[in-house]
Amino acid sequence: MIEKKRTIADYLARLVHQIGATSLSGDDCSIVRRHMLDAIASAFVGCRSSAFRDLADQCSSIEGGGVWPGSGSERVGNADAAMLWAFAVNASVFEDGSREGACHPAAAVMPVVISSAGTSGWELIDRAVIAGYDVMVRLARGGNPDFTSRGFHPTSITAPFAAAAAGCVLSGYDVTRTQNALCLAAQGCAGLMSSFKCGATQPLQVAMAVRSGVLAASMAGKGHKGYARIIDEGFYPAYLGHEPDPPVDHPLAHGYAIHGGYLKPYPGCRHLHPAIDAFRKVLEENEIEPGSIKNIMVGTYRIAVETEIHEVRSRGDAYFNIPYALSARALLKRNDFDAFGERHFTNE
Repeated sequence: MIEKKRTIADYLARLVHQIGATSLSGDDCSIVRRHMLDAIASAFVGCRSSAFRDLADQCSSIEGGGVWPGSGSERVGNADAAMLWAFAVNASVFEDGSREGACHPAAAVMPVVISSAGTSGWELIDRAVIAGYDVMVRLARGGNPDFTSRGFHPTSITAPFAAAAAGCVLSGYDVTRTQNALCLAAQGCAGLMSSFKCGATQPLQVAMAVRSGVLAASMAGKGHKGYARIIDEGFYPAYLGHEPDPPVDHPLAHGYAIHGGYLKPYPGCRHLHPAIDAFRKVLEENEIEPGSIKNIMVGTYRIAVETEIHEVRSRGDAYFNIPYALSARALLKRNDFDAFGERHFTNE
């Protein structure tokens, strides 16, 4: 348990600083690279939407800035670049995730590393990624599943802290500046589950949260402070209504948080995947013609039902609709990117 005189931000800052100074194993580094490659691939799926292109148009070009998926020769500020990468990764609905925290760390951490690492070596990048994942999962785990039940999106509300933590490692901050960055990041938290009712623009809340985390780290680097107890007295009371359970300093299930992360075999909200896997097995073991199927009974859990988008009008909606995902498996015999394409929606 964290001592009463210590704050959550102080604990996390010391954890981030410790990770930033720790030698990692070859397995640790391999896991980081795997998740990074997965995030980059996901971004080049998520950047295909008109919402992404319109967001990119809002960012001012600068000399020597950061790139984003499909940017060509254009460059934008690091905060904007991180925002665009975050939107693209999350919009793919293909990004990695954490069962422990019910969140998607790659959408918050990888954009910062990609946009801000510059000439940093892999050793520093690996540490930044692991630190960002640890901070995000620890904070999200303490409110899982109550954050979602109260109407808040765990990825969005914890993304600023993860982005700030990764930025602090890359910048070589000491414990004090890292703590201030995490406290300032709390001011950028936002994320409503109701935004999923319009799947195409939902990633905007993740993107803006990541941008806030980058700016928080930058402000801390210039010597600005945040309220030391803002996570204890502000974040958890507002978003959760009680202290985190388990506490943020409780050991993780798999050492570093990234060790417990998963990669998706196909796009779509993770809530869809168990039903898809079960239905795939049924189809493999039985000769079933799609036209002979009258109904499919799916057993799932409450959060999956509450996240479901019942009216499928766009690709973003289909990613959150179990009936559509199973129909695609039955008729198209796959659940790849194309299977969720809008050209299939008119197939009665």
